[in-house]
Amino acid sequence: MRIILLSVLFAFAITGFYGAHADSINLEASQDSFIRKGASNINEGANWNIIVKAGGDNKGLVSFDVTGLSGPVDSAALELFIVNNGDNWGKVGRDISAHRILTAWTEGNGFNMVPGNLKNSDVKSFKDRSNGAGVTSNCSVDADISNGKADC
Repeated sequence: MRIILLSVLFAFAITGFYGAHADSINLEASQDSFIRKGASNINEGANWNIIVKAGGDNKGLVSFDVTGLSGPVDSAALELFIVNNGDNWGKVGRDISAHRILTAWTEGNGFNMVPGNLKNSDVKSFKDRSNGAGVTSNCSVDADISNGKADC
């Protein structure tokens, strides 16, 4: 599991002499993956990177377990760290956006997009369709990621 930090700051009112105050908590990602439009039935749940690129239509997915949180959230901050930018983010960077996913999804255990610094002889050992359920571009929960078909 790659560690991606979500900082959540929430404020709640405490009645009495001290008034209102804010507490801060950090949550680690409970699941993460990325999906690729050009590889619609491929799962990347076991990939140690979330790969988004200038070319292509990749989408990174990150989920957090917030069941223990109560009370209103005043603000939240999502911090993602770039490991390798491929020298294609330009001089001023590039905008990315974050959206709430309203459908439950499953991380999965596939690993199919390999790092670009591998020799061709090493690539096959890194690819693994794996098995079981996982998120793909076609399905939020594909029942069988091993067959390369949409099993939504």
